[in-house]
Amino acid sequence: LFSGPAPLCMAETPHVPFRHSRVVAPMVGASDLAFRLLCRRHGADCAYTEMLDARRFVGEPEYASSLFWSQLGGAADRPLVAQFCG
Repeated sequence: LFSGPAPLCMAETPHVPFRHSRVVAPMVGASDLAFRLLCRRHGADCAYTEMLDARRFVGEPEYASSLFWSQLGGAADRPLVAQFCG
């Protein structure tokens, strides 16, 4: 799934603020914890959450619980980029 040399590093691309070469792109409806952990098992070293609605995240505790807090995988799911819209 992830093979070949790591093309991305701080020395080659100074505008990238981290040293990760295998980043799992965000996918609506698919970037849940199980998928991210599977990708990490196969070499991904950074992942994104699904797009989260900022207004609902702040205003609806059940939304935050179901889509964010229950999806945190601890040290095995780090670094993790949470993305918000709205």
